[in-house]
Amino acid sequence: MAAADSHDAPSETASRERLQQALGAAYEVGDLVGRGGFAEVFRAHDPKLDRTVAIKVLRPDLILSGTVVERFQREARAIARLRHPNVIEVYGVGEADGVAWYVMPFVQGESLRQRLDRVGTFGTVEASRILAEAVAGLGAAHGVGLVHRDVKPDNILLEGKEARVVLTDFGIAKAMESEEKGLTGTHMFVGTPHFMSPEQAAGDAVDHRADLYSLGVVGFRMVTGRLPFEADSTQALLVKHLTEEAPPVHAFRSDCSETLALAIDRCLVKDPAGRWEDAQELLEVLKETAGEAARGATVEVRGMSRPARGRRDPVPAYRWGALAFLILVPALLVVDLLTAGTPAFSLPVALVAVAFLAAGYRDVVAHGFTLEDVLRPGRPRRGLSASTSAGATEARHFGRHVQAVRQARTARASILGHFHRLTRAEQDRFPGLMEAVDQCVTFVKHTARTLSNLEERSGPSGRRRDRDAPRIPEGVMEGELIEARARTAEELDEGVQALEQVRHWLARSGGADSDAIHDQLLAAMDRARAAARRRP
Repeated sequence: MAAADSHDAPSETASRERLQQALGAAYEVGDLVGRGGFAEVFRAHDPKLDRTVAIKVLRPDLILSGTVVERFQREARAIARLRHPNVIEVYGVGEADGVAWYVMPFVQGESLRQRLDRVGTFGTVEASRILAEAVAGLGAAHGVGLVHRDVKPDNILLEGKEARVVLTDFGIAKAMESEEKGLTGTHMFVGTPHFMSPEQAAGDAVDHRADLYSLGVVGFRMVTGRLPFEADSTQALLVKHLTEEAPPVHAFRSDCSETLALAIDRCLVKDPAGRWEDAQELLEVLKETAGEAARGATVEVRGMSRPARGRRDPVPAYRWGALAFLILVPALLVVDLLTAGTPAFSLPVALVAVAFLAAGYRDVVAHGFTLEDVLRPGRPRRGLSASTSAGATEARHFGRHVQAVRQARTARASILGHFHRLTRAEQDRFPGLMEAVDQCVTFVKHTARTLSNLEERSGPSGRRRDRDAPRIPEGVMEGELIEARARTAEELDEGVQALEQVRHWLARSGGADSDAIHDQLLAAMDRARAAARRRP
C-alpha cells in the first residue's frame, strides 16, 4: 500500500502503541506498512497460529462518532462473507478502547502501483490477466452488495511470483442496500480523484458501475502509461471526470489489442448506463482478449507488447509480401520469355504467389482489417488510431451517440473472437455471420451520424452540420424533424441490440442445448441483416 501521510495523522509509534494496547496479547504489532486517508495497516504476528498478518486500523484522528466505526465494521463483516481468490480475506474484526480494526493475511508481493512504477506499462496479455482477476474480485463483492468505491493501483496487490491479484482496502466501500444516511451520506466525498467515477465526483449515489469506471482508469494507466485526465487541482480534475470524454486508448497505444482497448474505453463512458452491464460481462471480454493475445504470440519487452512477425497487425507484412511478388513474378516472366520462350519457371512462382496472397489476406480479414486497409497505407487502420485527434473526430461525427458506435465495435470484436474459437464445422453452420455483423456495424455508424445531424438541425444550434454527414433534405418541417429523430433513435437502438444479441448467443454456442442456441443465433443474425437493410 502506498503511504499517504496526513499532517494531522498521529506518529507511527503512537499509533502502534495504541493498537497494541487495544489488541492485548492476541497479536504482536510490528511496523507500519501503509497509510491512507481512512486507515493504517500494520504488519503483525499471530503467536497462536505462528503466522504473519496485516491489521488494518481506523485512524483515531478520524473517529468523530460511532457511525464511522459502525460503517468500518460493517464493511469488514461484508468482506468476511466473501470467499474469493482475488479478494483479501478477513480473519477477524474488533474494537476496544476507541480503536477499530480488522485482521487479514499479509500479502507477500507488491501493489500494482509499485509494479507500474517499475515497468511503466503492460502488454496485452498481462494487462488483460490483471484486469480480469481484478474484475472477478469486484464481481464477487458486487454479488454480496458491496461497491468498493476506491479502485486504484494501490489497492490492487500482486501476490507471489505469479502476481495473483488480490483486491484490498474495502474500508470505505458502501453496502449498496444501506440507505442509512448516518453511515454514508449520499454526498460524502470518498475515493481517489484520479480514479473517481463521474457520479462520485458529483457526490451522487453510486452502484457497481462506478467500480468499473475506476477499473477502466486503472486499465488505461496500465496500457498507455498515463492517466486519462490530469489537472493542477483536485477540483479541476473532478470537473474533467464530470464533463470531458476520456481519450481512446489507441490514441496513446496503437499496438494495443483492439478488444482490450475498446473494453477499457467502454468502462470510461460518462453515463453509467453506457458502461458494461456488470463485472461478469466485462470479465468474459477480458478473458477473450488474453486468449487472443496469447495465440497472437505477443512478445513482452520491458512491460510493453509488440506483435510477433505477421501477428495482430498483419497489414504491413502483407503489403511487403504482395509488393515482392508483384515485382518478382513479372521479372521472372521476362527472363523466361527471353531464355526459354515459355513461362516454365515464372508460372509455378506465380501460383505460389497467389496461394501466399490468399492465405495472407485470410489472416488480414481474421484480424478485423479490410482490403481498403491494405490498399491505403496512410489510412488509420481499424484499431490502430493514427493520432490523438481520432477520438475528437468520432465525437464530432457522431455527437452524443458516439458511445453507441463504440458499443457496436466492441460487440463486433467480441463476436470475432468467439467466431474464431469455433471449429470449422461450427463456423460453417453460420454462413455470412461476419458479413452480417459488419453490415450492421456500418448501419449503426451511419444511423448515429444521421441522428446527430438531425439533432443539430432541430436543436438550438440551427443548421450547422458536418459536411461529411448524411444530407437532410432542405425544407423539412420541424415536426417532421422531431418524428425523424424519434424513428432514427429507435433504429440506432435496434442495430446495437441486434449486435449484442449475436454476441450473446455466439458466446453460448457449442454447449448444452446447442440446437436451440443455434436457432437463436440465426434469428439474431437475421435481425442484424434486417437492421442493416434499413440504411438508405
